[in-house]
Amino acid sequence: METSVDNKYTNAMPGDCVYNKEEDIAFLLVPKCATSVIRDYEKTNNDWSRIKLWEEEKCPGRFIVILRDPIERFISTVNMYLGWREVESQTDFVSFKFSDEGFYLQSNDAHFKPQKSFLIDMFDIIKRCNVEPIIDYFYYNKNIYNQINAEYGFSIDATKRLMQSHSIVNGVNESLIRQAYKADYDLIKSVKFKNI
Repeated sequence: METSVDNKYTNAMPGDCVYNKEEDIAFLLVPKCATSVIRDYEKTNNDWSRIKLWEEEKCPGRFIVILRDPIERFISTVNMYLGWREVESQTDFVSFKFSDEGFYLQSNDAHFKPQKSFLIDMFDIIKRCNVEPIIDYFYYNKNIYNQINAEYGFSIDATKRLMQSHSIVNGVNESLIRQAYKADYDLIKSVKFKNI
């Protein structure tokens, strides 16, 4: 059974973007994929604002989507909760289930949800507006902000780290995570990254 991909979350919503109207470009916000620094960039730059794709009547002309290795993202999320961030009371955190098809996960916490589920509203607005925007995919790495700055001429502070967690957990059962995040691995294999 493939991990469910839906839009029922706590603590983050799919379709949230940081948008520059003049450039007509939107960062799609995917939790644990460089979004804290991108959101901070929006707050300190008047040219940028937050939008919710499901409320928009016009589709942005270009999207920037940062995807991350699901194992790395899962470990980062666990370390975040073991470190500085409390689990919200309405959050299910995460549990792994087993079916005849293998392991899958259940959670209503956006940090554990498959990255693929955060693209649903992007593809929905594209279909609704009947347009073909440019979608630039980047693969998360330590130089992601420098790579994005070089590509678009932005001035994101590449040295800024917000709410960094300690490395408490360093490894997981990779086979189980690969099964649980099959949708994300399929997505990562299907796109062309600008920085790889």
